[in-house]
Amino acid sequence: MELKTMLVPVDGSDNAWRAVEVAADLAAKYQARVVLLSVLLQGEEVPPHIRKLSDLPDPDDPPVALGGAAVAGAVPPKVLHDIAKKLTEKASEYFTERGVTDIERHVQDGSPARVILQQAEYHHADMIVMGARGLGNLKGLVSGSVSNKVQQLARCIVVTVN
Repeated sequence: MELKTMLVPVDGSDNAWRAVEVAADLAAKYQARVVLLSVLLQGEEVPPHIRKLSDLPDPDDPPVALGGAAVAGAVPPKVLHDIAKKLTEKASEYFTERGVTDIERHVQDGSPARVILQQAEYHHADMIVMGARGLGNLKGLVSGSVSNKVQQLARCIVVTVN
């Protein structure tokens, strides 16, 4: 098997991190170029442990009071971009620690499956290594997960990691 370029989407989920670990082993073994990709999370879907990655404040979205309880609004795009950047930086550090030197980091906005497929084509990826289940919501269970869509439509090998 020839493996020159690998696309690795990261979203902060446990499965995505395990995919990073698998991809790092493969990239080191095959001396492959790694393209790390984080598709911007939707503000209302950002879990608290992921939100904490950014120390940028939410000045435009003060909490809304509902029945005496404060409820945070959508996370501003600037913060979402900061989170995505930090996710790719963390993954890049992991690859570097394992001896992988050819690493690119990208942050994109859009539909996750569509962006992953477009980036795989653009970078001529031989393989996509991604988590089987990311941070998607219940809607994703009904309409199909991002990894299922990528698996069905990708023109390269897709490895999904649980």
